[in-house]
Amino acid sequence: MLHIKYDGKVYEYAEGTTYEEIAKDFQSKYAARIALVIENGKIRELLKSPERDTEISFLTYADDAGHKSYVRTATMVLMRAMYDILPEVHPDQIKGEFSIGKGYYISVRGVSLTESIVAKAETRMRELVEQAEPIHKQAMPKDEAIALFVQMHMEDKVKLFRYRRSSSINVYNMGSYYDYYYGYMLPHAGYVPHFSLQTYESGMILNLPDKEDPEVVSPFEPRKQLFTTLSQATDWGIKMGIDTVGDLNDQICEGKLNDLILVQEALQERRIGEIKVCDDRRPFFQRKDDIFTPVIHSAPHTWFSAASDRSG
Repeated sequence: MLHIKYDGKVYEYAEGTTYEEIAKDFQSKYAARIALVIENGKIRELLKSPERDTEISFLTYADDAGHKSYVRTATMVLMRAMYDILPEVHPDQIKGEFSIGKGYYISVRGVSLTESIVAKAETRMRELVEQAEPIHKQAMPKDEAIALFVQMHMEDKVKLFRYRRSSSINVYNMGSYYDYYYGYMLPHAGYVPHFSLQTYESGMILNLPDKEDPEVVSPFEPRKQLFTTLSQATDWGIKMGIDTVGDLNDQICEGKLNDLILVQEALQERRIGEIKVCDDRRPFFQRKDDIFTPVIHSAPHTWFSAASDRSG
């Protein structure tokens, strides 16, 4: 038996009991759902099991780390749904471009998403949630992970892994869909029941709760000017050949960093020249210290940080 200390009291659990099972005994003490465990000061996923006597506490969706795990997991559920309903689309065509308010804008490169496609994706997501489709995690040798993601047509991951020094990579899967995220994940799709999908521009918005009210999905509020600006930043990255972190690594290793800076400055200067002076003649200040656009993807998603190289 293992002795688990929580809030000053010691409880006994059989070896092999997961933190998810342990969390069920203490869920009533929290207003929001438990998402992660802290074991002797270190965050762990609920997928894990304690290996020795330890002291624990919990993080919920109302905590920053817990909310981020919700976003990552909901994103993986969406990716799995798209993988199911659009088998002809390669996963690296699906991009989490940027956030708009509480929503996340997702595009499928080369495909204009229709109401029908988005409705099918949402229906499939809800099926996965209802089935509590499990999320599995495995540490995979780097060469095997690269071969896997070549097979999955995820060239963005392949580029990223080639620059990794670690000999192994943590890979998550839901059934036959495999992915990589840098951050903690939840045990199964049933942990992310609150979301909505809707078409927006040529893509779609994944709307999720915020950590202040983790069970409520607020209506999406379009922000046209912000969307236009972020879309332009994305286009700049594509034109410069830097759509992913792997692309940026390639450019740096090829000694092209100074050229990238010069091109980015030229794009900024052109953009400043296009800005109309306000009618009241108030001065306009433009930041010029950002070398790269904020929309450089490490995977098909940025805002959910990708698969856990942390030991959670």
